[in-house]
Amino acid sequence: MSNIQVFIPTYNRSKLLLKAIESVQKQSYKNIEIIVLDNFSNDNTQDIVNKIIANDSRLKYIRNNENIGIIGNFNSIAQHISAQYFCVLTDDDVYECDFLTAGIQLLQENPIASAAIFNAPTRINGIIIKSQLSGWSEGIYSPYTALPYCLKQNHPILTNCLFKKEIVSIFNFEPILGGSADIFFFIKLFANYSTVVSKKVTGYYDLHESNETIKNKGVVNLRQAIYLKKIVESYLNNISYDDYSLLIPSWYASLSSLIYHSKTGKELFQIRKEKIIIDYYGKIFEVLLRILSRRHLYSFAKVIIIKFKNIKNLFFEIIPF
Repeated sequence: MSNIQVFIPTYNRSKLLLKAIESVQKQSYKNIEIIVLDNFSNDNTQDIVNKIIANDSRLKYIRNNENIGIIGNFNSIAQHISAQYFCVLTDDDVYECDFLTAGIQLLQENPIASAAIFNAPTRINGIIIKSQLSGWSEGIYSPYTALPYCLKQNHPILTNCLFKKEIVSIFNFEPILGGSADIFFFIKLFANYSTVVSKKVTGYYDLHESNETIKNKGVVNLRQAIYLKKIVESYLNNISYDDYSLLIPSWYASLSSLIYHSKTGKELFQIRKEKIIIDYYGKIFEVLLRILSRRHLYSFAKVIIIKFKNIKNLFFEIIPF
């Protein structure tokens, strides 16, 4: 029986999927099972996977009878976990060849840990723009001690974590949270289990136009962040943990994001109808939306925010983390 299961959820990304599978096949650790979870793709995904299976018996293909959504596909992973260790590789990312070897070694050296967490810097067009572990220290984190990082949305990248089977009961994602669903998973992980962190780079998180993070822009991202805050507060209150900070940006950071992702002042003006956002930030925020949606003010604010963002990205290009 394989010691590690590598799950690859996918949908209509056959070319990217091929690279993801190849990066798992090239792992220095060989006692693995690769499970592709196809969410009813209508491209040539099935043909490509079947060709690989003909030459590599470690690969298993599971195809849904219908599209159950990205969160539903991820949530189906739990029912297939049988090995001592498992990990999840999204179909548009790849591993460095020693990821699994490093993960097994780290967990064996730290037997109280239920997950080994590695560094996966974020890239755009091959350029590193940040590292989610930049503020972390290497070593063991007992339950609760890693929560402050996660509550500030400085959580690890899911793909570059190796988990023990014992965490399967919390390995699920809330559909209402969309692109923020992985944050809540990590909050549950850090609240209940010990983990071990290494800053060794074992892969990268590449942002591109079809990436779920890119899709969650402006109002969508902020709406999900407010839902996330409510769910997390309820969860942490239930387990008697009250030392948590806001899970969503301050009003000025949120306003900047809304301006950056909107295309016109009229679009910005329409956000006033988003009840969950206005109820959270209040009347002053609504008034600011009204003022900044005016054509000249909107154009000026947009230019300033774009320039600031470009300077910030340039800084990370020079000093990535």
